[in-house]
Amino acid sequence: MGSLKAGCQLLIPNPTLDALEELWGYVITNLEDRDISDEATKKKEFLRCFAKWSVLKDTIAEISQILAGKAWIEVDATCTDPEDFTCRPFFDAIRDKILGKDWARAYDLKREKYVMLPDPTGFSKLVTLIEIHNRRLRGTMYHRSNEVLQALIIQKLPEKFRSDLRDCKVSEDLPYADWKIACKDVEERRPPIGPSVAYMSRRSDSRPERPLNAFPYAGGTTSVQPASVNPQSNAKTYRFPKLVPEQKNLLYRVEACFRCYNLFAGHLSNACPNIGPPSLSVPFRPLNDNDIALATRIHTAAPDNSIPYELILKRNSVPNSRPTSRSVAAVSGRVALTELPNLDEPEATPSFMVKPSN
Repeated sequence: MGSLKAGCQLLIPNPTLDALEELWGYVITNLEDRDISDEATKKKEFLRCFAKWSVLKDTIAEISQILAGKAWIEVDATCTDPEDFTCRPFFDAIRDKILGKDWARAYDLKREKYVMLPDPTGFSKLVTLIEIHNRRLRGTMYHRSNEVLQALIIQKLPEKFRSDLRDCKVSEDLPYADWKIACKDVEERRPPIGPSVAYMSRRSDSRPERPLNAFPYAGGTTSVQPASVNPQSNAKTYRFPKLVPEQKNLLYRVEACFRCYNLFAGHLSNACPNIGPPSLSVPFRPLNDNDIALATRIHTAAPDNSIPYELILKRNSVPNSRPTSRSVAAVSGRVALTELPNLDEPEATPSFMVKPSN
């Protein structure tokens, strides 16, 4: 979907119902901004949205005579729902021609996939979703009345929220509008929570009372004991910030993994053996073209190894550093370098090939 200076334009040749509805909303807003009230001009502007694709233009041209007799909108004075008082004969004719006669049945099948989310506004989101779904089916055999809509929503409520409605004495015999308001009041007083939060709540309630000198951890409680001071514990560490798109583009050039931040990692991010990015012993800074060139030279000299991000940051002090042991996961294709190879004498560069253990 896109917009021009004087109108809107459909940017996909095979639009779905959601795309057509979104286009209709854009057109209505655009016409209001431009103060266009003439019905013929509105129709012309809407047809311009399909000018990018010849297949859509030819499809709509087949019903040009039918569209000439269709009204832009029709107001239904008998409808009590303010969101459902308008019929769109012109739009409906174009929609039926593009999507085919069977579009309503295919779209109605999506209703079965709607569920109430376990969050504080799960009921409100479910109601809004089903009402929008039902509104788009008006004029078809799949459009439901408010009574049927209420029954469909009740079927999708989780047992926890149903019990909350029973506790608050919300009757299912109420009119749909009143029932919906009452359910939203219950939602505000007893917001649904996710299963993980509920599990942790039950788990914390079942735990024994802890002493004052204890703190929780994953396996239970442990008392605070005096520990010896590690001289390296005071070393300052730094973390990786969120990378901007320009920085990501540079890392793409050196086949970086965006989980462990190793350059030429030899694996994809979704197959990375590390849980997350490591801590840095030096302040983080974005890589530049010189860093990328250096990493490329290192990879040329040692193609079987990955290059830690920190190794590039500390390239000036690397000759004085000492190798450290590093565990290698089975899915990792390369072992990370701990020292820079001698790039001036490639023939003297040691082999970093990983040999299988005996």
